[in-house]
Amino acid sequence: EGYENFDAKSSYCQMAPAAAGSSMIFEPGTGGEYDLESTLLLNEPPGATQGKDVGFQVSARLRLESVWENPENHKEKLLRLELRSPQLHIKSRKAPAPEGFVVHTSKLDNMKNSPFLLHWLDGEIKNIYLDNAEEVSLSNLKRGISSLFQFSLIDKAHQSELDASGLCSVSYKHFGANKIMKIKHECKQDTDLPHKFHYDKIWGANILSNRVSEIILSEDSSTIKSISSKETHELHLEVREEAGGCVKGHQKNQSCRKTQQFSYN
Repeated sequence: EGYENFDAKSSYCQMAPAAAGSSMIFEPGTGGEYDLESTLLLNEPPGATQGKDVGFQVSARLRLESVWENPENHKEKLLRLELRSPQLHIKSRKAPAPEGFVVHTSKLDNMKNSPFLLHWLDGEIKNIYLDNAEEVSLSNLKRGISSLFQFSLIDKAHQSELDASGLCSVSYKHFGANKIMKIKHECKQDTDLPHKFHYDKIWGANILSNRVSEIILSEDSSTIKSISSKETHELHLEVREEAGGCVKGHQKNQSCRKTQQFSYN
């Protein structure tokens, strides 16, 4: 009760083809704990005049447990995630290089923070179940975390996927048995936020985006060792290229402990 069904997919998204290893990962009764960092940085466009980044970082311990598997389809799982002790860090000149972050008090310290569930089907996040009593900002953070666990165990090119970035064209490339590279292109957000367009191109803007993730699996491909997801967005004005901005996002999810088998009655 009290959980919101956030539909993470729509009917026009393509279903991922079956992967041989997808039934092995997230076996019921297994799980792990991860050190999570989610960072957002703002700056001027790259160039001679670019200053220092400003931004913030949220760190937490993320616990993942596989609590259910469809007996008729072993590629369909239900994952329970718990974000423990989330903490805000801000950029500061007093902090040690190169990270430059220091802990800062925030509303995160007292926010309602419930476990959440992912309906995972052959690498695709079909639904996210969140506590609807939580703050929107914390729920959005969890949606971003959920996107980290959407990946394919086989090579694919230009597949349509929907996640926290929007509807994207996604390609997967495997390097060896347990390293996956994920690249997202042409992401489009379905939003009701106001948009403004200028019909004279000289007053327009160019946006360059780059979204790359690296997923490292265990040697037997049964668990995730680490996930690193980086996004960079550069905006330049047509009339003055040095005017604009740069946004960088980075999420890291590093395994720190594999949990023992557990059971749910």
